[in-house]
This record gives sequence, structure tokens and C-alpha cells, in this order.
Amino acid sequence: MPPPEGKAGDACVWFITCLFFLVILAGGAFLVLYVTLPESEETAWLPVAGMILVAIPWLFWLMTCMYRTIPWRKPDGGAAAMDSQEESPGGARRVRFGVATVIGPEDGDSSAGGVGAGCGDGGSNTTESSSLRSHESEVPLAFSMS
Repeated sequence: MPPPEGKAGDACVWFITCLFFLVILAGGAFLVLYVTLPESEETAWLPVAGMILVAIPWLFWLMTCMYRTIPWRKPDGGAAAMDSQEESPGGARRVRFGVATVIGPEDGDSSAGGVGAGCGDGGSNTTESSSLRSHESEVPLAFSMS
């Protein structure tokens, strides 16, 4: 049975895990050699190399945790630029509810993006037939239909 499509990233995880295991083993071997060999000028690099090799996975995981916890912002201003009205079409925010489009304040001014502008009728301001003016949903339900 072939592996699922989403399992392609698992090979990378296994590779990095094995690489970290080998780096820790090599660092541990250098530290063991430093402890067992007599102290000389030739063995002075063993503790430095051992500590660096053992610290590499720790540094990787520390940097990964820092990367995941720091909130990164986009260079163009991030979410603040998305909320600005200059970038939205027509200079006003548009919200679609089915076939109706609600734009800006509810003053009926189509130049300021009033209610009814762009309601599927080419931008004409026909609010009489709009469900936005209907208060039918505010009528309480009857307990019996007799």
C-alpha cells in the first residue's frame, strides 16, 4: 500500500531527527574522549567541539520555539493595511449577504456608499424591495396557528 500524499513531509522529519541524533552522538564522543584522554595541547579542542555539537539541536529547537511565539508582521503594515478603506473597491467596505450588498452607513447616499448601492441592480438605490428594510423577522412567533 503506497503512503498517503500528506506523508511526504515525514521523510524530512525523520532525516532531521537522525541528523540531530548523529550530531549528539558525535558531540558525546568528543566529550568522552576529552575525559578519557590525557590533557594535552592536541586534545584542547575536544570539549569545545563536543559542546558545540551537543548544543546544535538545542539551538535549533530554541530558535523554532522563538519563531513560533513571536508575532510576525508584514512589511506593508499587516492587518492594518487590509482594514483601510483606501484599498477596498469604491472606498467603502462591502459585505455580501446573498444577492444584496451593504456598503457604508445607512444614510441612503450612494456616493458615500449608502445602503442599496450595488444591490444587484447596477448600483441604483432601490431600498423599498430590499430585505434590509423589512422588519418581518422581528415579529414574534405565534404559539398556535388557530
